Amino acid sequence: MGGYVSIRLAASRPELVHRLVLVAPAGVPPERSMLGHLVPLMLAARYATPAFMPVLVRDALRMGPMTLWRAARALLAEDVREDLRSINAPTLLIWGEKDPLISPSVGDLLRREIVGSHLLVLQNAGHVPMFDRPQEFNAALLTFLGRGVVGE
Repeated sequence: MGGYVSIRLAASRPELVHRLVLVAPAGVPPERSMLGHLVPLMLAARYATPAFMPVLVRDALRMGPMTLWRAARALLAEDVREDLRSINAPTLLIWGEKDPLISPSVGDLLRREIVGSHLLVLQNAGHVPMFDRPQEFNAALLTFLGRGVVGE
């Protein structure tokens, strides 16, 4: 949900956003239904690194199943494509190559629509590349925040 909120903020209040990092954000409605996301969600959980599982379980329990369901359904219905061209902050898009929830092809779409953005696809990473490939993720993030460009 953070990526969706960040996209909306960067588009509507550009004076507040000087650099933007989006990690596999939602906001481009998928072609599958909410129930169609259950299998990819289970795959994402199955392939998640052991360090991420306690975070996922704790957040899900804190939210509760009904709130989680409603929030996910609402988020999957949102469409930020109209906002993308309004983003003028330097933007780094980071995706896991094996993301079962939000296809890396969405990253290509965002890269084309956000002027001057850069897309980094981390190999052997899923929907949470910061846990799956922490060294590569952190190096890219620090490089981008420090100099503004990640190897192309």
